Amino acid sequence: MQIQKITITDNFCPSVANKKINYQSNFPCFNLKFHNVLAVDTVSFSGRSINPLWDDFMKQFKTKYKNAKIEDVVNLMISKDNNKLGEGQKKKVYSIDGINDYVVALLKNKEVKQGAPFIAYKDPFPGYNFSQPIGGNNNHFIIMKKIPGVTFGLKDWSSKFTACALSGEKITLKDAKSFLSQLEMVEKLPISSYIDLAKQVKFLNDKKLKIDMFNPNNVLIDFKTNKITYFDLFDVEPSKFYVIKPEINCIQDMVSVLTDSLLQFQYLNVLPKEDSTKLKSITKSIAKKCEIAGKKVGLCDDKSITYKTFRLVQDSLTKRCGSSPDYVGMYQKYIDAYSK
Repeated sequence: MQIQKITITDNFCPSVANKKINYQSNFPCFNLKFHNVLAVDTVSFSGRSINPLWDDFMKQFKTKYKNAKIEDVVNLMISKDNNKLGEGQKKKVYSIDGINDYVVALLKNKEVKQGAPFIAYKDPFPGYNFSQPIGGNNNHFIIMKKIPGVTFGLKDWSSKFTACALSGEKITLKDAKSFLSQLEMVEKLPISSYIDLAKQVKFLNDKKLKIDMFNPNNVLIDFKTNKITYFDLFDVEPSKFYVIKPEINCIQDMVSVLTDSLLQFQYLNVLPKEDSTKLKSITKSIAKKCEIAGKKVGLCDDKSITYKTFRLVQDSLTKRCGSSPDYVGMYQKYIDAYSK
């Protein structure tokens, strides 16, 4: 198994595209021994795939593109601006014309190597879709099964969070109202949606994988099927990072990312009193649903785990790089707002 180490700036510490701050250059050294679970076994036998999803992708690909090379097709896809679906710290994701169930991602931290063959990757999570790759060229391209749904949270959350955390900028009223509107839709999802999400978290605990409890953009919501899905997971090395017991993910982690705990205080400050009251009410309702769902599947309800994780990340950043966003302070404001 090939494991690729990534720095925490790829995950928890977003960059902001402005001249005042270059977060990547300010914090280039921080590494909490996270591993990217995008890199997995790349094994095939006698030309047969070991991943049924890869078989399905190849069937769709050959139906559309006959005997064309995958590399030629994906190079064409990434050259089209209209095919770009999104961009994160680690990759750019593009649609593939004529193939609805799969997407191609261009990994940013890999040197482009043309001519590398595309092969199937062993699926580490059969039956689950966390955007893990189903295949690729073992280099800069990966093929992923598309997760249906819309991205949760403010558009370009990473940049907006960094602007607030490091340059003192404020969330606009427009953004605050946008988030409130989204949160209303999430709160209306049935309890079964939250139970399904809690089951995902329980599964990830067993796999020693950490959800991103910081960035709500790493949550996709399909309002047609009422499904909430996490993606962009972190393989945590407990002896190096996660020494907090008893579980890697807890109920409050679910609440934190689903209610955008780090920017909640900003929303509460800018919204009119009536909307601010509504935001608090909806947040409490979502927290209650997470609690019911988490307890049903046996998740830990120790609220200190989330706080300690923020503290650990902030202290480690400060120690290694000299400074850090005030994760603890921002989360404490969130806790204080709901302890009254």
